[in-house]
Amino acid sequence: MTRTPVVLARPVEPVAEAGPRSLVCPLGANCSCVFSGNRSTASTSFDATAPLHEALVADVTHFVDFGWTVTSSTPDEVVLERRLGFSFCVTVLLCLATGFLWLAYAIPSGRRPRIDTRRVALGADGTAVVTRTVARRTVTPPAA
Repeated sequence: MTRTPVVLARPVEPVAEAGPRSLVCPLGANCSCVFSGNRSTASTSFDATAPLHEALVADVTHFVDFGWTVTSSTPDEVVLERRLGFSFCVTVLLCLATGFLWLAYAIPSGRRPRIDTRRVALGADGTAVVTRTVARRTVTPPAA
């Protein structure tokens, strides 16, 4: 007989995390939003049970899997957003490699980031139509 107790139980299955996983940065799940402002209006998870047309669900889940956030949705249209640019980890590495000269680019682009907006709408023939807009916005600090 062994002195080590043997316990027979069902193994606990790991729960899948909601939201996208970043394969780019080994230090964090999404380090490009470490210092981003308050994102209380955007949701990072997509509810596929919402009353959307079936053609929209596949396209929107594809975008959400790649890190897009759902800003607003109606039964016929979904608006998705993401920030363009370098991640926080890449910016730190470039600052160290260039002797902090990279900050001349990083600070202004951090204050006015490029926001990529995709609007997935239902077309006249029942298919999903994706339109893209890229704009610069001023980041507002979170309310204290």
